[in-house]
Amino acid sequence: LPAIPYFLSSLATATPLPCSSLPPVIFLASAVYLHRLKSRLPQNATGKWCTVHRIAMAALVVACKYLCDGTGFNVPMSNRHWARKTHYFKVQEINLMERELLAYL
Repeated sequence: LPAIPYFLSSLATATPLPCSSLPPVIFLASAVYLHRLKSRLPQNATGKWCTVHRIAMAALVVACKYLCDGTGFNVPMSNRHWARKTHYFKVQEINLMERELLAYL
């Protein structure tokens, strides 16, 4: 996996939205999810080397689905799309990341 700034940049440009990258409000919503997650995790929680990437992707996927589904964009933001466009994780992995994030929130 690439460094986290490049990873986030690649996610931002992998959007099916009519604009060339994700709107800033999606990153803001992702940051809110990450803040909530941090307050719910134990202070001594650890993870693998890819945990930061997995959590960031899950937060972005959930924010996109919440803010873009049923809005004027009307663009499906499926996990299959994210897997195909980013090539970092398989659909099953993204499904699991999303479920786990939502379980903690």
